[in-house]
Amino acid sequence: MSAFSVQPLIEGRTLPLLLKAEAAGQPLGKALPMLRETIDRHLPDCGGIVFRDFSLDGPDAFRAFAADFGPPLLTYEFGSTPIWLSMPILRDGRSDFGQVKLT
Repeated sequence: MSAFSVQPLIEGRTLPLLLKAEAAGQPLGKALPMLRETIDRHLPDCGGIVFRDFSLDGPDAFRAFAADFGPPLLTYEFGSTPIWLSMPILRDGRSDFGQVKLT
């Protein structure tokens, strides 16, 4: 049995995909290794992934999770909004973008 489920967030639509922890509160950072294959397989087709019922231990845990998906995260400097708020996913030189959202 899997520690998470995979389904469309909205029935009948492919965007975004929902990855839901089977046990609420499962640490997202620790779950990432087992989620990685599912994320890599589905993201190019679904375009976005919503993570539900996982836990994060504050902003540093979120930054560590987000940093595992591509180029280094940008900082907030000179009053400009950092681009990583929408967390673009760049893998293997592709120019397409996917979105990752935590709920």
